[in-house]
Amino acid sequence: MKLKLTAGAAALALSTAFAAPAYAAERVIFNCFFPAKHYVCTVMLPELKNRIETATEGRVKVNVPPKSLSAPPDQYDGVVGGVMDGALQFNAFIANKVPGIQFSMMPFVNGTRAEVAGPALWDTY
Repeated sequence: MKLKLTAGAAALALSTAFAAPAYAAERVIFNCFFPAKHYVCTVMLPELKNRIETATEGRVKVNVPPKSLSAPPDQYDGVVGGVMDGALQFNAFIANKVPGIQFSMMPFVNGTRAEVAGPALWDTY
């Protein structure tokens, strides 16, 4: 009987030692300052949410609050201050805080081919 108990205890110990740990999904709050029926909130962010959750195999879950957590000019400060994890931001609101991103708004910089302009802007940034 002792042998069976010892073997059972050893089997249980080994099965728990090699079991994959269960992790809760990381929750990310992504703010949208546009009205709830705006294209960005109804089409773009749900698609972004889907792509993030698919790419991370469900390890990251994106939550978009039903209304904005801060005013449009305060999105950057809301992320920096920990109110939300991510947000859409109109570049003009943060021109003095992050001047490098203004480069992409200069005339004739973007061109007509996104597949060429995108990597060039990232490399420049």
